[in-house]
Amino acid sequence: MSEAVPREPTRVLMIGGSAHHPGGLESYCARAMEAVARSGRTIALTWLESGTAYLSPRHLPGIARVIAAMRRKRRDGFAVAWVQASNLTELALAEVAQRLGYQVIVTPHFGAASRMETHGLARAVAARLLARADRVALLFASQAEEICVPRTAEHAVVGTFLPDASLAGPPIDRAPPDHVRLLHAGRFSEGKGTFRMVAFCAALRARGVPFSARIIGRGDAATSARLHAAVAAADLGAVIAIEDWRDEAGLIAALREADVLVHLSTLDSFPLIVLEAMACDTYPIVFDMAGAGDMVARFGGLSLPRDAEIEPVAARLGAIPTAVLRARARVIGAGVRAAYDWPVIVGGLERIVVDVASR
Repeated sequence: MSEAVPREPTRVLMIGGSAHHPGGLESYCARAMEAVARSGRTIALTWLESGTAYLSPRHLPGIARVIAAMRRKRRDGFAVAWVQASNLTELALAEVAQRLGYQVIVTPHFGAASRMETHGLARAVAARLLARADRVALLFASQAEEICVPRTAEHAVVGTFLPDASLAGPPIDRAPPDHVRLLHAGRFSEGKGTFRMVAFCAALRARGVPFSARIIGRGDAATSARLHAAVAAADLGAVIAIEDWRDEAGLIAALREADVLVHLSTLDSFPLIVLEAMACDTYPIVFDMAGAGDMVARFGGLSLPRDAEIEPVAARLGAIPTAVLRARARVIGAGVRAAYDWPVIVGGLERIVVDVASR
């Protein structure tokens, strides 16, 4: 009996991200590359940066080079283009890929606050381009309800790639303190919930709840000065530490040391910091935005209406014994780590690619 000939992996060209403006999208692409290289079985992934973030005339020659590279890769046998779309130019590259003969998967990296949603003409163009994709691969299940994914577009959930360190699980804290350890991390701003964190801490202290808190991030000089002033005005300097932003390893370490992530943001469509915190056994408190609400509904935590008053939220948290809070967080963490383990996410991506490539 002859041995079966191993099937060549489907070559997938991942398009998106900008080296001149690294951020969450670029981290997503880098982790996708590492995850597929580590555990992929039926696909081989190559990353082509689009260079379209904050597009200006000086970046336009780069678009021509990207299209030329897409053409070369197609001639070399790449069958599928997986476009990471954070702006209209990246969505337009999905259209270019289709015209070059690729089967096209698009993952939208934008939410309701994006100009592609708030600007009527941009929204119409984005919806039309998404409708032409062979598959829309969503970051989370309810994303299609938040943005302009047409009902006629075929879509599936591909998910996200969490930092490898967060999926390792937290170290055993052999002597955790009796008080609750709070954390807020992000760019300092009203929209991100930085000042709600201060108000939340003030409400906890007024109720006699023992806690310590850290605010990790950075902002412009005026916002940073205002934050320090707010902490001083509330006489919380002894319990709130304001720290500079950390690299990935430092942030994961901070999440592992916290009991509760307070992320009362009204801006984030899919706040990765919340999912990372949950993976580190940290209990999340969020507003019921599409992405964050989806995370809490699926795994656990506290999700609040955007008009919720701070004092009742503090009362709800203060009523949960610290040991119970930590036990709930451990259950949440186990669920997130199982669902977002890299082989699980890669397996889902492979199923989408195989389905699209077989057309």
